[in-house]
This record gives sequence, structure tokens and C-alpha cells, in this order.
Amino acid sequence: MDGCCPIALRLGTRGYCLELDLRAGRQRSARESEYSVECALGTACAVSAAPLLLRADSGFCSQHPITQTLAQAARLGRRVDLLLQWNPRIEYKFLIPTSISSPLGVG
Repeated sequence: MDGCCPIALRLGTRGYCLELDLRAGRQRSARESEYSVECALGTACAVSAAPLLLRADSGFCSQHPITQTLAQAARLGRRVDLLLQWNPRIEYKFLIPTSISSPLGVG
């Protein structure tokens, strides 16, 4: 749809659409996506007890979305692995958060 930036989150092995949002305007894919990811992780945890893998494009390859996703997973008491497309403009020294305490061994 012209003039919108879509974000879609689905539970791949089950085929469920967990979140679909058409955001107004042109923006990078991860901008203002925290709420969508938070809702989708909650729904995914309710649907499946299996470990979760979040795959995302390079727009999510920055400290804020990674930290927010891992914090949400820790609040839910679930393991969420991340598979992100590399963003060559980012230095990766920050990508392993050290300030999040979780039962999952992260931080």
C-alpha cells in the first residue's frame, strides 16, 4: 500500500500471523516497532512452548530493538534467539547486552 510502512510478525512453523500493522509514511522497518514485537512475543508464548527465534532485517540490528526484545523475553521467562541481517554501518561491540538480568543466561 502506497504511503505505508508494513510490519508483519508471524509464527513460522505454525503459520499464525501474530501481528500486522501498516504504519503511516516511509520509515525504517524497526522504527516504533517495540509495541508490535511485545504483543507478538506474548502471543507466541501463549501459542507455543518451544524456544522462539526472531528473524529480522537490518533495521533491527541496533542496540534498542535488541535490548527491548531480550528484556521482553526475560519478563515472559522465555528464551528468544535473534537472527538479524547484518547492518554494515553498526559496530557490534554493544550487541551482547550486559545490563539485562534474566534466567536465560543473558546478561
